[in-house]
Amino acid sequence: MREIRFEGLSTDTKILSIGSLFRKSDGSQWGVNLGFLPAQNKKSLTLSHATVLVRKRVLNPSVEPKPAGYSLSFTIASIDSWQQKTLADYPNQAVIGVAERNQRCFYFMSDKRVQIFLSQFELARALFFHNGYLSRTSLEPDCLKAEFDVQLISPEEARINILPSCSYPLKLLDDHGARRLLSWLLIDREARASFESIGRYQKLHGHEKNGYRFWDFQFDPPDLQGVSLDVRGHFDKAANSMFVYEIAGVRHVKVDVPELVEFHHPEFKEYVRGQGSGVAGAIAGSPDEHAVNDEAEASADKQQVLLYAPPVTFEFSKPFETRKVASKKHLLIDGNQRRIAVVEVVCGGTAFHILEVDTSDAVNSLSTLLLRFKSKDNWDDQIVKLEKALMKNSLHWPNSVLEELCEKNEFTGIPHPKTKSTDKGLLESASVARWAARFRSRMVEM
Repeated sequence: MREIRFEGLSTDTKILSIGSLFRKSDGSQWGVNLGFLPAQNKKSLTLSHATVLVRKRVLNPSVEPKPAGYSLSFTIASIDSWQQKTLADYPNQAVIGVAERNQRCFYFMSDKRVQIFLSQFELARALFFHNGYLSRTSLEPDCLKAEFDVQLISPEEARINILPSCSYPLKLLDDHGARRLLSWLLIDREARASFESIGRYQKLHGHEKNGYRFWDFQFDPPDLQGVSLDVRGHFDKAANSMFVYEIAGVRHVKVDVPELVEFHHPEFKEYVRGQGSGVAGAIAGSPDEHAVNDEAEASADKQQVLLYAPPVTFEFSKPFETRKVASKKHLLIDGNQRRIAVVEVVCGGTAFHILEVDTSDAVNSLSTLLLRFKSKDNWDDQIVKLEKALMKNSLHWPNSVLEELCEKNEFTGIPHPKTKSTDKGLLESASVARWAARFRSRMVEM
């Protein structure tokens, strides 16, 4: 087993309990309160390491550890009958850490007639927290919307544009399992609503105290009907109850995703085709051992390394194909060249430029751009620079380049004239006149 070694923890440190989450009130990095055996000076790890945050798991092992607990597999009939409890409700409190008794769990009767106490954090870990990015961003409301542009081209095909500002590690997308997991999370409405409920509950129920924000994990699971779980945990024979330490396998997950999903990013240089199975999981090929300084802040001048934890077996109910494809926004969907019209207009002795991009394939809704260049010297080169930035920015006007080429407040988007929904190709003369008036008004303001 490839190892992740945590600085500040001794060899063979076991996780006994998982408590509340916290961050500094003015910070962004979340930590997880943990109980260790033997006791450590370090009392927490960052949420980025959620993939390894499992009760009874041994960190910094000297030998290959054996899985802890009693193993059980069961199939979920429905989550409608699940009850929300806390770990304080488990019959045998001797196995529950004092600091985690208030942590939320789901309680239900399995098809094996065993009462199950399943930590909400552990279920979310098995469903979503397969890498540090998803673990971190789960607590940030609306993060996915800001970093990914999802387009349903047809019932059989979807396109995911990874926006330039996105912090998702592109190397992960070399793996078809990671692409499938991200496709499910972004496109499947049930999965996405479940993931985004994490950040929503954090925002609603987190509380401030002594310069820190604290929160007890909570989320709404997706529809898990027919899903099979392979779990390990503490089995209390007298109470016929099981406290789940770890979900090792999730099988037959429902997925509402088109047959083909393409990932686009300006930096993609090669074409990678996904396999046709329904499996999604972690990536192979990591270093044999890597030391982690959990307290160090990430920075651009430090080498980034992807670390891999023991994976959760994760299988969808149906296969679908994913592709990582190369920077094609310069082409329309039918393969023809996308055109941009540039018109120079003089108003009040001042030269303005109007830019209109062909979006007839409805890939993006892009306003007409009105701008005034700082200088007309080499303005052809400036237009080319703007075109390249527009493509790199996935057909969104690149504000950073516009701020470089124009004076402050001397560029703006003008929405297109409104048309009747029954005939988008027909513009009413009155609508065009109002559109022209908006242009003139903006020119005068500049």
